[in-house]
Amino acid sequence: MHSILERYQQVRESIDETASSVGRSSDEVKLVVVTKSHPAEKIKVLAEAGIWDLGENRVGEALEKIALFEKYSQIRWHMIGHIQSRKARLLGPQFHLVHSIDRLKLAKHLDTSLAESGAFLNVLLQFNVSGEESKSGWDASHPQNWKTLLPEVEAVLL
Repeated sequence: MHSILERYQQVRESIDETASSVGRSSDEVKLVVVTKSHPAEKIKVLAEAGIWDLGENRVGEALEKIALFEKYSQIRWHMIGHIQSRKARLLGPQFHLVHSIDRLKLAKHLDTSLAESGAFLNVLLQFNVSGEESKSGWDASHPQNWKTLLPEVEAVLL
């Protein structure tokens, strides 16, 4: 069993090699270590090694870990999982980036919550380009869907 730091280094080396093979700098690639279900001891090892981009897929678990590691202010927490609309109010400036805004209702809940607190949050919109029903996100799997997508996406962006 590899330690979390050994595995991290293996992935970084793979990124370095791949970036180099296509004439790009590996500095252009952001590696987010997913800490889902990992205990605090493993996360502490990452923080002490200066690994600052950490991802969680559950809001509750993320907030617990954020509280545990608040002394490591350099950590950039990423919310990578599906978010229930009722939990949007729990997201705020403690997150560096939310990767999974997958519907207009969630975006509106998040916007309202952030406006009330005066907070700002970077987000990524999630699109389902495969058409798989098991996947979340706006349905962008067929070009004929794009015309109906545009007004909703514009509403999120404004």
